[in-house]
Amino acid sequence: IAKKAGVIDGLVKRMGPVMRFLFPEVPEMLESLKNAGYTLALVTSRLKHTTMQGVEKFGLERYFDVVITANDCTKHKPDPQPINITLEKLGKKAEEAVMVGDTVMDLGCAKNAGVISVLVGWSMALPPEKVTKNDAPDYILRNAADMLPFLEELNK
Repeated sequence: IAKKAGVIDGLVKRMGPVMRFLFPEVPEMLESLKNAGYTLALVTSRLKHTTMQGVEKFGLERYFDVVITANDCTKHKPDPQPINITLEKLGKKAEEAVMVGDTVMDLGCAKNAGVISVLVGWSMALPPEKVTKNDAPDYILRNAADMLPFLEELNK
């Protein structure tokens, strides 16, 4: 398997519409993934304007090859359209992608698109211990620092 595309959500702590801070180890994770040659996309249900405000506020634009927001889709998570649009823009196939998210909607979107799903344990939007059998991800990662080793193992 070639380097996988990472479709990522769950990077920023929000309080209302305002992005307050990045979760611990997220900048280092993004840097390590880019340096290792991974293609990264941000797929969010947020509007483009507020998404780009946060991306720019935290200096994340250099990490993402594609940013897909609610403005780019007619259907939203858990429908597969956001991931399908992302894959099309990246020139990737579902089997080359991993959806990293923090909500049941992210996991559903991944499953519906035929993409590997990874639940992150650092945002607590969906604590791993609250996951039910119906919305179980393919994998759970508790720390952002575990992402690169996980993807490298997945690519073996």
